[in-house]
Amino acid sequence: MQGYTNAKGEKVEGLGNSLKYYRTAFVGNHDAATATDEDKVALAHKAGCLIAIAENTLEEIEANNAYQIFQDGTRYTAVYFSGNLGDMSEFTEKLESLRDSSRLIKIEAYIYCLGNVQQFENEFVSLRRITLHAIPQPIIEIYKQLNA
Repeated sequence: MQGYTNAKGEKVEGLGNSLKYYRTAFVGNHDAATATDEDKVALAHKAGCLIAIAENTLEEIEANNAYQIFQDGTRYTAVYFSGNLGDMSEFTEKLESLRDSSRLIKIEAYIYCLGNVQQFENEFVSLRRITLHAIPQPIIEIYKQLNA
């Protein structure tokens, strides 16, 4: 990436940029087909980078114990993985500040829930250009397909 000197002593220019790699395996004590709620919680906590890859927003701009936010230009992926709804207001405020900083942004928000993501729509009613997705169930379905 950054260049090297070959066997003849000649400097070879680097390619620039950077390289990220990820190792994947199912998180939890059971396989995807028999995942428990505890396995789903563990998976939600580890899913941020995997979701960012799927959304092609690889630059992590914020991370804490409740959520992660990734960016590519004016596109954002926000992953809320806390089971504690007390952290939700901070999360929505952060997304609102992103929206206010640029009118042209698009935010894909992935919310940890074992039920239907529509239960969180009231939390995001003032935010436009945001799409809500539930995790971890879609990820578990992907693991099931990969291991079928």
